[in-house]
Amino acid sequence: MVAVLHKLTRIGAGEATGDVGDVIHGIADDGWADAFALARGETERVWNEAVLDREVALPWATLPGRAALDAYTHEFTVHSWDLAHATGRRAALDPDLAVRALEAFPRFAPPEARSGQGPFGPVVEAPEDADAYTRLAAYLGRRP
Repeated sequence: MVAVLHKLTRIGAGEATGDVGDVIHGIADDGWADAFALARGETERVWNEAVLDREVALPWATLPGRAALDAYTHEFTVHSWDLAHATGRRAALDPDLAVRALEAFPRFAPPEARSGQGPFGPVVEAPEDADAYTRLAAYLGRRP
């Protein structure tokens, strides 16, 4: 999630993201909260009204800033589930965010366009009574 914030900061500043890895190394186990807070602060400083109203270059498309930020909100929603699922803290998740991400991801990550080598695996069947986060995780190939 820290790496995603670094990429989002670069995108908002009009810079390339190719040298920002998907995994951050060198942060002590007790330093992640501070690293996240610092990266979040940098992202918030860069993303202002002017950035929201212009086109920005993402690794996969060029979109209006508002649409790009919306897409990254959905990505953070999924990663929030990943983290909450791993730590047993799912009760604090906002179900409305999962519902919105479920509505958006078919446009960004349709099942037929997935190779199995990317960040999203094949759709996993969710139980009929599954909550929105479980359905989202299953849609993106996680095994809730």
